[in-house]
Amino acid sequence: AGLLLLGGLGAALLVVPVGRGLRSLGWSRTGDVFEALATALSLPAGLLAAGAIEIARAMMAT
Repeated sequence: AGLLLLGGLGAALLVVPVGRGLRSLGWSRTGDVFEALATALSLPAGLLAAGAIEIARAMMAT
């Protein structure tokens, strides 16, 4: 009975850190998604800001 009590107390003490770790992991994965989107969209945004679409239209018109 004493071992079961100690095992239960140990499990109860581990619930809080494990719960926080899972929440932290979820926020980390969400941040990874936003980072990947920012990396993937940076080149098209740079080309758009530089006026690449207007340059391409001008080249096709001639």
